[in-house]
Amino acid sequence: MEDFNFKKVEGKIGYTFENKSLLKEAFTHSSYSYLKNLNCNNERLEFLGDSVLGLIVSDYLFETFPEQPEGVLTNAKAYMVHWETLSTIADFLEIPDFLLVAESDKQIRNNPKIKENLFEALIGAMYLDSGLDSVRRWVLDIYEKTGFLVREPEKVVFDYKSRLQEILQGEGMGLPEYNIVATRGPVHDMSFIAEVKINGKVVATGEGKSKKIAHQNCAKKVLKKLEDRDLNDIINED
Repeated sequence: MEDFNFKKVEGKIGYTFENKSLLKEAFTHSSYSYLKNLNCNNERLEFLGDSVLGLIVSDYLFETFPEQPEGVLTNAKAYMVHWETLSTIADFLEIPDFLLVAESDKQIRNNPKIKENLFEALIGAMYLDSGLDSVRRWVLDIYEKTGFLVREPEKVVFDYKSRLQEILQGEGMGLPEYNIVATRGPVHDMSFIAEVKINGKVVATGEGKSKKIAHQNCAKKVLKKLEDRDLNDIINED
């Protein structure tokens, strides 16, 4: 186990494992397992952690917002367990660099889906190590610290593009137009820069690790502007 820094990882996550092998397994990618001829990787823990996280989030929303209907809670849950949310939390914890991967696959540590898988595997490992109550407290604390703990589920916008489209249609306007205008970074860690046009006018730009995320971030910026400004003012601004 000398190739894995348990102390640093536990310091990052703020949790000390009783069973250290569970922690290492959570950080073992299949490429590393194959290279080292190991009989396990983090995929089974990811499977478990996905279900544990779903239960924790569902329970939190159900108990905290008894007056909210199923549709509102479903949308809020989708936001809290979305891969982009989980990838961002993994970055907040600064744990992706500790993922054990084959030397030739080091760049996959930058992949948001790999970060999501790592976070879920970590939750699965913690659940096996100390039980549901312990991992629930840890998860909700991390969500609180990162700002992803939903406080007003009725205000959660999960799909910014769809919400913007609804607003434009309500105003009798055409659909927004999204374009990728540039990229940034190396091929294995590329970001896309997009712009959104309304009535032919560029009203916002956004960046993301995929074209889809860049488009969503464009729409998110427009919706943010609409919180205190009129749509026509945004379109007609210089």
